[in-house]
Amino acid sequence: MTTPGPTLTTARLTLRPLDEADLDAYATLRFHPDVLPWLAAPPGGGPMEASARILADYATGWRDHGRAPFGVFETASGGHGPMVGYCGLRWLADLGRTDIVWTMHPATQGKGYAPEAARAALDWGFRTLGLDRIGALIRPDNVRSQGVARKIGLALTETLIRPYGERGWWDGRRESWKSAG
Repeated sequence: MTTPGPTLTTARLTLRPLDEADLDAYATLRFHPDVLPWLAAPPGGGPMEASARILADYATGWRDHGRAPFGVFETASGGHGPMVGYCGLRWLADLGRTDIVWTMHPATQGKGYAPEAARAALDWGFRTLGLDRIGALIRPDNVRSQGVARKIGLALTETLIRPYGERGWWDGRRESWKSAG
């Protein structure tokens, strides 16, 4: 099954909707021991079962809200080589906001893929979807993601208590994006 949604490209990356064929790669990344501690607790079950539920949630996000995280692949692979991460927008109904997420495989961290993918997703959200506001929920101790947020023009504006703990809301606005981009 192919999940509907656009494919975005940058100089080095292809971002495309994740689908069932990406389940193994997604589970490997999402449950990597260097990644898992930084993310909200996954739904119950083992890695494959939980990842299947997450990918189903992403497909629902595309269908119901026109946005969900993309799989991130090196452009040289045409979007079908090894997944280097995931990044994209998601609707947070309880906050009435769109947020952006990014997670890169530890083997690819430090190459600048997270800010490159996040800029592509933000640009798509602001310019194509016409969103006025996109933010990121980031743990107070996740200095690497805070660094990415700063690089892509987001600023910490508030602290929120979520079901999975305290998170900073790093806010971005379309007016600022237009002037910066």
